[in-house]
Amino acid sequence: MSVASHSTTANTQHVALRTGLPANIQQHLLPLARQDWSKHPSFSGSAAFFISYHGNLLNTINSLVSQLEALLQLNQSKGYNLTQLQPVLRRGLYLVEKAHHHHQIEDASYFPQFRKILPQFSTAMDLLDDDHSVLDETLHRFKHSIQQAYGQPLLSQYYVADLYEQAALLQKVLTRHLQDEEEIIIPIFLMYQ
Repeated sequence: MSVASHSTTANTQHVALRTGLPANIQQHLLPLARQDWSKHPSFSGSAAFFISYHGNLLNTINSLVSQLEALLQLNQSKGYNLTQLQPVLRRGLYLVEKAHHHHQIEDASYFPQFRKILPQFSTAMDLLDDDHSVLDETLHRFKHSIQQAYGQPLLSQYYVADLYEQAALLQKVLTRHLQDEEEIIIPIFLMYQ
């Protein structure tokens, strides 16, 4: 495979560009449809926990994006004081901490375990690992931007717009990653844990 075709393949599988799991991964998924997960006898264990944790992450990022959008609609050309942004900043730091913690557990424990018991899932695990790298970078930038607000008496409309853009990208990437991750790992939890 040439470098050009490899980069095209890699780009189409990038978490910010995907619209679903690539066909080469879908063909190896365990045959358990999403609508049947909650009916499975093992659902109340790790699978239910992961679905709940993912739901919390998605609710948090969706709320953040909405709050930042509402702040931008105030159209405060003179800027925003830290008190106005404090709830958003705290929620953003909460999200970063929770997402990093979740991914660290997956990277250290679950993904290596799944690679051992289901070697045919190595391409899927590689995809999720790549997603985690993108998410880690995106979360790091978002956290850094949040931390820049502290100690500032007034924050510009540009700052809030930039934070909104970062949150919107994080929302897109996190939503795609979590949905695809569930399609890959929830059936494994149900059938092997």
